[in-house]
Amino acid sequence: MPNGDERDTVRALKDLKTLGCRKAMKKFERHTLLEYLLGEGNLSQPAVRLLGDVMSKDGFFYLSFAEALRAHSCLSDRLRYSRIVGGWDLLPRALLSSLSGPVLLHAPVVAITQGTHDVRVHIASSRRARSLKAMTADVVLLTASGPALQRITFSPPLSRRRQEALRALHYVPATKVFLSFRRPFWHDEHIEGGHSSTARPSRVIFYPPPGEGALLLASYTWSDAAASFAGLSPEDAMRVALDDVAALHGPTVYRLWDGSGIVKRWAEDPHSQGGFVVQPPLLWREDKEEGPDYDWAVPYGRIYFAGEHTAYPHGWVETAVKSALRAAVLINSRDGHMLVDSDTEDGVVRLVPSRPRCEFEKADATHSPAAQRITAQHTTHKSPEH
Repeated sequence: MPNGDERDTVRALKDLKTLGCRKAMKKFERHTLLEYLLGEGNLSQPAVRLLGDVMSKDGFFYLSFAEALRAHSCLSDRLRYSRIVGGWDLLPRALLSSLSGPVLLHAPVVAITQGTHDVRVHIASSRRARSLKAMTADVVLLTASGPALQRITFSPPLSRRRQEALRALHYVPATKVFLSFRRPFWHDEHIEGGHSSTARPSRVIFYPPPGEGALLLASYTWSDAAASFAGLSPEDAMRVALDDVAALHGPTVYRLWDGSGIVKRWAEDPHSQGGFVVQPPLLWREDKEEGPDYDWAVPYGRIYFAGEHTAYPHGWVETAVKSALRAAVLINSRDGHMLVDSDTEDGVVRLVPSRPRCEFEKADATHSPAAQRITAQHTTHKSPEH
């Protein structure tokens, strides 16, 4: 028999076929995941609690069912997933090696001003500097999170619709706890990659593949589940995660832990101020309103936007990469710039087009980035393990 999550997906697919994609998604966006499981899915409360524990869905129970459906659609044994061997820092390092211009660190963007022929980015070169440094460019691509964007002063100001869309982004907290062990003890239990789920505070434990050392992702929590580690010191958070690992693998882990680790709380990160976007149900939207939310693919004059919050499904690195490719295609194929999402027709600023600084060599380079395969060095393909 199919499990509760599969039954839930089957029912959702029937709604998609019966109502059509647009009407079905509008229906899904008005339900929380919990409402859909209990009502439309007709699951019992014990089944829902089990689903929350085993599949770590309880963090999404009170958020939009549409968001949960999008996230679930990316998880399948029929898909192949890519991971970067040797650490995720290889991705920004690879991007850095392809850049020809300077990269400024510790230089927060304070304001962005659009003119007739260019756009100026005002940055604070140091915390003590009273004056701002300005950089001029043809266009600007912003990949900062929603909270970070709200701290930037735009001139002319962002339209009311875009400001509302920015404030409406709902970020959930996310916390990871890494523990370093003297050896990969999980190999003794024939565990090679994959993860374990638990009802304890750590919720999900991820094991590294063979040959990648003994650094264990002892806990990955998000949304409400991350509250178990909120306010704890790094030492206390690591101890909680260690106790949970010991509950699954025995007291030997206490002896094998080398006493080190790291705790990352994205809600406390000054750059992101949140883990990723998961929208709540849209209870206030009227039937006549089209579309679920704001189209972030539309540039605001010479300003383009990218990031996981600007495309679906939220929360995935792949989504962030594809949104950046989408913006790159638009930038390199642009004919002109206009503040197309202003609140009224009056006062719309029209900007003079400028020739792109680089052009794609292939004629098919303007195809949708979502349809293109993204490959990179230092990656391996592996089916998800359960």
